[in-house]
Amino acid sequence: MAAEKNRCLECDAPCCRNLVMPITRPKNRYELDLLKWYLHYDTVQIFISNHRWHLLIEGKCIYLSKSNNCTQYALRPEVCREHSSDSCETTGKWYDKIFSTPEQLEKFMKQKKTKRRK
Repeated sequence: MAAEKNRCLECDAPCCRNLVMPITRPKNRYELDLLKWYLHYDTVQIFISNHRWHLLIEGKCIYLSKSNNCTQYALRPEVCREHSSDSCETTGKWYDKIFSTPEQLEKFMKQKKTKRRK
């Protein structure tokens, strides 16, 4: 059986270019307005994966080299060590729903509210 190819060697390192943080689903108008405000920034998106909400902020890790290698690999944080190529953003669709604008989020929330009423 052939050894599995290390996907990271040919990757452009999206895991080192996107900061993803879990957030809670908005439960009231204030929380929704806050998430919509985040989406006013062109480096921010919100996505839902497996019924869990996340804030995605585009940026580059300061330790990422021009060749997409970690210059602090031996000292990298635990969250980086736990990231697996099996759950990598490059292996397929990593979200169920993604929002880039306040209008997209508002429309989604209105549709969810309408479905609950029925």
